[in-house]
Amino acid sequence: MEALALLQPLALSLAIGLMIGLQRGWQTRDAPAGHRVAGFRTFGLLGLAGGLAALLPVTFGAILMAATAATLVVGYLRESTATDHSATGTVAGLLTLALGGFAAMGHRIEALAGAAILVLLLAMRSRLHRFVRGISAAEM
Repeated sequence: MEALALLQPLALSLAIGLMIGLQRGWQTRDAPAGHRVAGFRTFGLLGLAGGLAALLPVTFGAILMAATAATLVVGYLRESTATDHSATGTVAGLLTLALGGFAAMGHRIEALAGAAILVLLLAMRSRLHRFVRGISAAEM
């Protein structure tokens, strides 16, 4: 029974990561291999890492969170080019890490709601960009 109590928060953290990763993987499905910071599997691992970090003793959890976040930032810096400076994938990865931890800390509904909002915002990229382009200076 105790093992199940530990597995449930980790499973939810993993599910949150996979849900976000599914959107990110679908969004970048046509990009050549190696041309994105994180995809479906990586986002699942990010959610799981956040969940595990929340369940570890504070020092070890903080080290895991910091190392994972640093890896994401390095990946972003490595992949960003002179023409593409979008930090969306990296920010989504950091939020996935945090939401996985939040879920494992017992805030399951809030973490799922945060993940759903994140997926919605990511999926609405084109619509949001069109909306911003359509606003005039006077309307601002």
